[in-house]
Amino acid sequence: MAKEHITQLRKAWQVAHQTEFIPQEWERFWFQNACAWAREKARQTLEAWDEWLWRHKPPEWRVVGKRRRTLVTRFGDVTFQRRLYQDETGAYCFLLDEFIDLPAYQVATADIIETVILLTRTVSLEQTAKLIATLTAGALSVSTIWRLSRARGEASRAGRRANPASAKGARPQARGNG
Repeated sequence: MAKEHITQLRKAWQVAHQTEFIPQEWERFWFQNACAWAREKARQTLEAWDEWLWRHKPPEWRVVGKRRRTLVTRFGDVTFQRRLYQDETGAYCFLLDEFIDLPAYQVATADIIETVILLTRTVSLEQTAKLIATLTAGALSVSTIWRLSRARGEASRAGRRANPASAKGARPQARGNG
C-alpha cells in the first residue's frame, strides 16, 4: 500500500515540477548545485582580491590589461579575470597569482594535483579518472582528470616538478602566470 502511494506521490511531483523524479539523484543534484555556487563564489572572491590588490599596488606599476585564467578545483573549473601589471623595470606580473602562490601555467589547485598523483600511484589512470569524476559528481570530468594526469606524467618525464602545466601554446613570460 505504501509503495503504491509513494509511486503516486512521485508522479504528482513530476507533474507539478515538470521534471523527472529520480530518488537516487537527490544527493548528486545538491552536490552539483553546491559546486556551481562554490565556483561562482570562488570567481567573485578571486576577482575581489584582484580589485583590492589593484588599489594597493606600487604606484609606479601600471596595468597592462586583464587576462582570463581557468583553474581546476575540487568543485570544477573556475574561470576568472585578473590584471597584468608592468613594473618600473618593464617586467610583467600577475599580482593575484603571486598573492595566492599560484605557479605559472599550473592549471589545477594543489589539492586536485595531490589527489590525482596519489590515485595514479595506486590505480590505473582510467580508474583514477572515473573515481574522481564520480566523487565530484561530474564537477571534474573524466577528460579533465585525464588531462591533469597526462600533464603530470609529461612533467615527471621531463624532470620538472610534478605540477600539471597547461597544454596550450607558449604565452608571454610574466611572473605569476601568463
